[in-house]
Amino acid sequence: MAEIVYEGGLRRLRIAGTCTARESAAVREAVEHYGRSAPRLTVDLTGVATIASEVASALVSSVDDVEAAGCRVTILRKRESHVDRALRELHR
Repeated sequence: MAEIVYEGGLRRLRIAGTCTARESAAVREAVEHYGRSAPRLTVDLTGVATIASEVASALVSSVDDVEAAGCRVTILRKRESHVDRALRELHR
């Protein structure tokens, strides 16, 4: 189960743990909620061990939506991690 925490002072949405397909809606809702209420948002995935493809897709889609509405989003992840590979697969 993933932990999703918003750190308002940093405008950072921190997601940690294992992101299974069940977390897709929660990740989407969090990105859309916090991304629409601020000019910028950092999504910190450095604490995510594994991410389901459904969550990665929901994340990318919701980031696209809030960026289209004017929010600048930065996604942090560990290089060459499972998360990094999952996100790169979506951009092929």
